[in-house]
Amino acid sequence: MNSTRKKFGFQLIFSNAEVAGQLILSMVLARLLDPDDIGVYSMSAVLVAVAHLFRDFGVTAFIKRQKELSEDTLRSALGVVMCTSWTMALVMFLSAPLWSAFFKEPRVEHVVQVLAMGFVLIPFGALPGAILVRNMEVVRTAKAGLIALGVYFVVSVVLALQGFGHMTMAWANLINIATHVTAVRLLSTTKTPWIPGLKHWGRVANFGVGAMITSAMTAIDNAIPDIALGRLSTPTNVGFFSKANSTINIASSGVMPAVNYFALPYMARLHHGQGDIAAEVCRVTSYLATLLLPAMAMTALLANEVIFLLYGAKWLPSAVAVPWLCVSAGLGVLFSFVPAALMGIGKPYVAGLPMVLLLCLKAVFILLLFNGSLQSFAEAMVVAQVLTVPMGLWIQYRYLGIAPGRWLAMASRVVGLTLVLLGCMLALKWALPPLPAWATVLALGLPAAIGWALLLRLFGLPLYGELRTLFVRWRQRGA
Repeated sequence: MNSTRKKFGFQLIFSNAEVAGQLILSMVLARLLDPDDIGVYSMSAVLVAVAHLFRDFGVTAFIKRQKELSEDTLRSALGVVMCTSWTMALVMFLSAPLWSAFFKEPRVEHVVQVLAMGFVLIPFGALPGAILVRNMEVVRTAKAGLIALGVYFVVSVVLALQGFGHMTMAWANLINIATHVTAVRLLSTTKTPWIPGLKHWGRVANFGVGAMITSAMTAIDNAIPDIALGRLSTPTNVGFFSKANSTINIASSGVMPAVNYFALPYMARLHHGQGDIAAEVCRVTSYLATLLLPAMAMTALLANEVIFLLYGAKWLPSAVAVPWLCVSAGLGVLFSFVPAALMGIGKPYVAGLPMVLLLCLKAVFILLLFNGSLQSFAEAMVVAQVLTVPMGLWIQYRYLGIAPGRWLAMASRVVGLTLVLLGCMLALKWALPPLPAWATVLALGLPAAIGWALLLRLFGLPLYGELRTLFVRWRQRGA
């Protein structure tokens, strides 16, 4: 456990470095590109995000879960990922004109065609990358990611300055994939085959299809705002909603990449060792919610100030959607570790059921509530998310042994802490005189951090004990 904690700490540092780099790049591009340029790219990237889930047919999830990997299994995995990835590349490239016609935006065609080229390269890095994660080789994985991010950052800025506009991120994404594939192959300690095979393709596909369906549902869910707004509204509104989403994801981007890195292989090992899955899911969920729900509440409270500081005044129309999206994302956090647990115990198909319901509900409430404003669109997202909670509770109870009462006891303490903190900070904001955006963030951020630390102990949350243990160990080492 101590080794896992140490690796998690390293991965948390590395993933936050990547998040910081992405955030800085987003801030730079927000000033170099127009909302229309970013909106066109977002509309195009939707297709790619969905296609990415089909590119490996769930092969990477299969590799991460396996107790042992044979040469034949790896060859079969490579064969499957080559077939699916190259098929998706061809489908995307040829269907680009149709995607452009769907949005009635001719610029989408060229972006999709460039993004499709990246799928040709993906199979060569899929297996080495998945094996690095399966073996929890944090440092090597981080090196590959940071190298690719550095190249992506430089290329994006140079292309934006050269006037590439909506094509900036498309070409940068292609170069990023090529860089990452090269890096993981050079850094991998496990020899992976270059020649594919299909001897065990059935076993690979059986698990992979379930994992792929779950991941595909998640990708479609993430794509719904770009698709629906792109179809019902304008590229500019797509750009504004994209920035609202980016704003609320800042907090989770600092934690979730590290959690997702370990989630599936860790839960698979726990399952193989007949550990207590239910207790671990509740513990990790409590940790995540204690960190993220208060951060999202503060993001909602400071939406205008944060967007102004990060992206500039031209992006302020995004702020109206932020509070609603924070509520929706907060509910998602309370179930965020369940899919990994279900895949870890070999139930990948079940993990996708709540997402199927969520997609259907979002489609219905977008049609019922959307009136052309970003706020009404965000409200539709919240209503749909709330109505999926009962199914999430049932799945937890049926497959993981987590009774609804146990989940509610865990969630209520975290929500209580969040509401108390939000109420105090809201009162403080009302009491403050008019201040510049940076001063308002500072004036509320510091008291919020102190208040959060005090409330941890008051509400008796498990994270308090974990942080206290880490502090004691740190003091003992320094002594």
